[in-house]
Amino acid sequence: MKQEKLQPKYMKVTGEGRRLNPSCEIITEIPIIKSVVEEAVARFYRYEDRDRGEEYKKVIFRRGFDIETIDCIKSIFGDVYVENEEGYFIDSTGDEITVRSESERGLFYGAQSIAVMLEGTGNIVPAMTAYEYPTVPERGVKCYIPGMDHISFFKQFIDMMCRYKHNTLLLEIGGAMEYKKYPEINVEWVKFCDDIREYSGKSRIIQEATYSWRKDSMHVENGDGGYISQDVVRELVRYCKERYINVIPEVLCLSHCDYICRAFPEIAERSNDPYPDTYCPSHPKSYRILFDILDEIIDVFDPTVVHIGHDEFYTYGKCPRCKGKDPVDIFADDVNKIYDYLHAKGLKTMLWADKFLNSSYYEPMHDKIMPSGGAEKGPSPAWENENIMCEGMGATYKSIDKVPRDLKMFHWYWSDEEYEKEFLNRNMPTTYGNYNATQHKNYKQRMKAGMLGGLCSNWSTLSEVIMAWNGVIFDTAFNGTVFWDPDYDYDVRDETLQSVASDLYNWKNMYALHGERTGNYIRVKHTTTLDMPYSLMHDGVFLDRNEYLIGFYIVTCDNGREAKIPVHYGESISGINESFFNETTGNLMNDGNIESSVNKLKGVCYQAMPVTKDGKTRYDAILKIPDHVRGFNITDVRFEQTVQNCEVMVESIEIL
Repeated sequence: MKQEKLQPKYMKVTGEGRRLNPSCEIITEIPIIKSVVEEAVARFYRYEDRDRGEEYKKVIFRRGFDIETIDCIKSIFGDVYVENEEGYFIDSTGDEITVRSESERGLFYGAQSIAVMLEGTGNIVPAMTAYEYPTVPERGVKCYIPGMDHISFFKQFIDMMCRYKHNTLLLEIGGAMEYKKYPEINVEWVKFCDDIREYSGKSRIIQEATYSWRKDSMHVENGDGGYISQDVVRELVRYCKERYINVIPEVLCLSHCDYICRAFPEIAERSNDPYPDTYCPSHPKSYRILFDILDEIIDVFDPTVVHIGHDEFYTYGKCPRCKGKDPVDIFADDVNKIYDYLHAKGLKTMLWADKFLNSSYYEPMHDKIMPSGGAEKGPSPAWENENIMCEGMGATYKSIDKVPRDLKMFHWYWSDEEYEKEFLNRNMPTTYGNYNATQHKNYKQRMKAGMLGGLCSNWSTLSEVIMAWNGVIFDTAFNGTVFWDPDYDYDVRDETLQSVASDLYNWKNMYALHGERTGNYIRVKHTTTLDMPYSLMHDGVFLDRNEYLIGFYIVTCDNGREAKIPVHYGESISGINESFFNETTGNLMNDGNIESSVNKLKGVCYQAMPVTKDGKTRYDAILKIPDHVRGFNITDVRFEQTVQNCEVMVESIEIL
């Protein structure tokens, strides 16, 4: 199934094209570009097809758009040419394929497009002329450092980011990377994570139902509750940079500093907090430690930009050194100290922008408007325990006029477009954080106002199951699709949702769908009347897949062997009434996210393809057969339901 949305935006096909065989000469001095094309050609190459049809002799990658190329673009597609270093042009109308771009990154994206064209086509690239460019310069994902068990998937996910032509990875460090000067940080980080990860939801009790002060989220999923060596992190950074992904280390500063305060409790702002999360910005030792941490991270990442956190800053003016100080000055002075340190090293500074905003949100439980971000907050009950009255917090939003204008704002309160004007009106470079284009209304106008792009976020472990469940895989694909489409706006969201879902399904299952049939997979079309609520798995809440297990496909072989393939609600199946066209709006939060069918289907779309007809949705899923029965002749596949009070309807089963 070919997906137009992932093909170049402007593309004119003039013929059937030719085959790309391994013998085709790929002319480029850039190894990763050559590798992308060679691996794509080899993926589905069959030796017996080598003489079928004509083949391309060369694939040539050239830097620069000459006048002839620009004129060609204009003559075929109209006045669409834009000077953009990441844009690329492909011409395959002769016996050679030529890819042009002003930059190596653009050539790399051209190679990615060729690789996608080969999927399911018998390695045929059509005779065509194509051109596209990104509409925003910053496109990517924010996530935690992977634990060692998920390094392989991390690289697979980076390859997926390349497929959708993202160029930025924001990687939160915290205590999840080895520190050579302060190994006690890693020791205390592991103890802290072991404590908070004792059971799912313990973090919420500590943060929201125990103390008379607000607390930061604890991020104990970072590094899977452990840490990895600097050498491993260097390799991850190298892997990204080789693929033209700019890696920005996020060094948590001021807030979310459990990893520092646990190792150095003497600098904690609140001495009576058994889980301190904020260092004292008036303690001279705080910056000695912090700058040493920054130096180690800068050495490992060799970045051009460092993200310094600063979101959800709740504890200030509590210690004897800080008491009585204006919260505006406390916040601005800390930002400026770190900015100056990085600026002296030639580095740009990025930070979460919420504390610069005099913002609010609607709280439906109590039917009232609540202050948020950098607004002044009076005393109010703990979020999960109304018997505890939490102390108020002074406003910090006026600090926006006490910091440098070239600070890069990472703006996650994007549900209200008025907030971003605070930054744009001051000419502060601004990128959306926690970004989810599926919920972004008035998209085109807001982007054209000066936004630099957006990064979606995964606030949990960097595993395949969780990244899919939390919708991060889907958002990565969706955001990447719209970032390369100058015509996209919210009014075409529904068709884009379907296109992205279909493309993800084809990408995830390309070997099962387009490779030789080996009996290693089953393809099922099923649905269920079960309706389970959707919850993100993050901030110390962990997925128990057994809670979502609804049954098994039982595979029987001719030698009597059997195997069970589990079916989990929210992974390969969801409810019959869920649909991309049936969004139910719930509580709209500052970051734009709402409870909806769309959010429920995002996690399913990685393993299955939702197909809605006559208001009912079925799920086309491809499931891998367990290793211990692979290679045997399968005689029967049946479904065995394990949950009550619902119906699971299986329409078809096919062995691939």
